[in-house]
Amino acid sequence: MERSARSGWLSRAALALLVAYAILLFARRSTSVGGSDSSGYLNAARAIAAGNLREPIESLSRLHQPIGRQRMFIPLGYVPGPSPGTMTTVYPIGLPLHAIGLAALFGWSFGPFLIGPLSAFLSILLVYRVARELDLSNAASIAAAAIFACVPVLSFQAVQFMSDVPAACWALAAVWFSLKSRRRAGWAAAAGLSYGIAVLVRPSSAVLLLPLALALPSSLRAWSAFLAGGVPAAGALLAFNRAAYGGILRTGYSDLDESAFTLGNVPPRARHYAYWISAMMSPLILPAWLAGAMNRRRRLRTRLMLFAWFAVFFVFYCFYSSYDAWWYTRFLLPGIPALAISAAMVGEDALAWARTCSTARARRIGVAAVALSFAVMCGVGIRLGLKYQVLEIGRGESVYPETIRWASARVPGRSLVLAMQFSGAMRAYRWGEFVRWDWVDPADFPVFRRELEDAGYRFYALLLPFEVEHSAPLGSRGWKYLGSNRDVSLFELPPER
Repeated sequence: MERSARSGWLSRAALALLVAYAILLFARRSTSVGGSDSSGYLNAARAIAAGNLREPIESLSRLHQPIGRQRMFIPLGYVPGPSPGTMTTVYPIGLPLHAIGLAALFGWSFGPFLIGPLSAFLSILLVYRVARELDLSNAASIAAAAIFACVPVLSFQAVQFMSDVPAACWALAAVWFSLKSRRRAGWAAAAGLSYGIAVLVRPSSAVLLLPLALALPSSLRAWSAFLAGGVPAAGALLAFNRAAYGGILRTGYSDLDESAFTLGNVPPRARHYAYWISAMMSPLILPAWLAGAMNRRRRLRTRLMLFAWFAVFFVFYCFYSSYDAWWYTRFLLPGIPALAISAAMVGEDALAWARTCSTARARRIGVAAVALSFAVMCGVGIRLGLKYQVLEIGRGESVYPETIRWASARVPGRSLVLAMQFSGAMRAYRWGEFVRWDWVDPADFPVFRRELEDAGYRFYALLLPFEVEHSAPLGSRGWKYLGSNRDVSLFELPPER
């Protein structure tokens, strides 16, 4: 009775903390879009909601430009469509569908920005439920959920309109339903549907099939249900690819540079991920994951599933192109729950071993070591999150609508704005006529400029500091600096005549 009371108290305390965490995410969420990803997803959602999977590049006809210049008028987050003079989103359909659903309920200015906090809340709950399905105790399952909740990249992505946390949420749902199907095969259909939605949100989630195969029961009935559950999502994906890109096997990523996914990327990516996973979850986490795979106190299939769950994402993204920021660990979010659950499992087994020690002193040392390890895993994540101010991203993202309001008061109506980083936001906030400076041929710019100035247009540029250094058209003589909003600069190019 006493143990049951303690367990109930612990569950209530954990739930209260989770609700407080969700409220904090909701309060600090970004309600702005700007860069390639956030603006691209929102632009895609609006286009899909309107039934426009292939959109005309309106600036081509409005400015009477040849097809050869079409990339100059395609915003970030888009690629040329299969037909000349069209464009389509580079992103998969999953997150835009989530946004459309919530926008129908709460409006476009509110609904899409609920996805991150809701997904984080559900993901933490699902970590607990998965741990329970793997026969962890209530306390150990809560510990696994707490370790995952303290991973700073989870909070960082949860307060943005991005696909990483929803991808993790659906991956967790797929694992949970797969484990439940061991008791009742019908749950495998829900696992298949969850897996399909995870792939719609993030196509790389297809690698989750290996750990799911280890989680599902080895029965024809369960696998038939799993496949049937995945059919709607598979059909939606193939139909979208055909409509948007002209082929069922084509995606918005088909035109990626070949160097973006090569064997040569593996060494630096492996070091990067190993370093930052250890920095976010302590240097104890990867050894705990490996120890869990070798722990014979647990079923072999459970150990292999947890090992494969993180390994497939780690290995896949080690081939992906080089980058340096810590938050690129976001790609691994669908696999990170396996680390938290493995650590909690190892901790629970270590406690069980400590209780068998012959002396009270040894037992106390064992319990203290496990408690300290748990505190370290959570503490380093919280400390890193505070250091990098992961909940302050909303202020950073607000520079996009704020700057567009500021620039709109200074740029006359019949103008062309050289932009790259702001091109997606300009489309999302429906302001101005942009020209992608990164697709302008410097040798062609004087001709292009004369054509448009003769048609009555004036040229401006809206640039972040890194763009000022690399914008070739800005090398033309005569540009005048008009001012800055935060670190975004506005320039004017007076007409030649």
